[in-house]
Order: sequence, then structure tokens, then C-alpha cells
Amino acid sequence: MQSVRIYEMPACKMVSSGTGMFGEGNFVIFDQWLSSQKRSLFPKDFLYSSEEGFVWLYMHEDGMNVPKELEIIDFQGGLYAVATDIDQKTDRELMDTEIGKIGGG
Repeated sequence: MQSVRIYEMPACKMVSSGTGMFGEGNFVIFDQWLSSQKRSLFPKDFLYSSEEGFVWLYMHEDGMNVPKELEIIDFQGGLYAVATDIDQKTDRELMDTEIGKIGGG
């Protein structure tokens, strides 16, 4: 079962894949780069969908070696509903309904 949490995230810098799809261009570069980062108990990467595709973000830290193809962006802080999706195991319709309840949609 998926879970939805509310995170209060500070304004920060994020490394961005840009908009795309898995297996394409910067998503491949981002995935390879992300795989080389140290793992932590709490995720530092966030994926969201836009009308044009997906955007994958990772919290930037000073001194990171970021590939030139990836952009470092200013991320607006605030309250965010974060859903956990396990590939091919999550009831996406139920997850979207739960997110809609939180967001008033």
C-alpha cells in the first residue's frame, strides 16, 4: 500500500533532470548520477509529472559534482504532499484519490 505524507520543505537548490521520460537523454544521465550519490535514510530525490513528461529532482549540496547536462535550480519551499509509489505494485488510482483528498482536488 502506498502512503502519502506532508513534508514542509525549505527553499533550496535542486539538481534537475529537466522534463523528459525514463530511458531518454538527461533522464539517463540523471539516473546514473543519482546512483552514484550516498544513500540516506530519507530520500533526497523527488519525481513529479508535468504535462510534457516527468521532472526528477535531487537536493543539492555544496561541493557536489553535477554533470554539465543537468541544471541546478531554485526550489520553492512550502508544504508538499509526497506519495510513495512502488513500481508496478501501487494502486495508482487509489494513490491519486488520496492525494486529491489532501489537496482538495
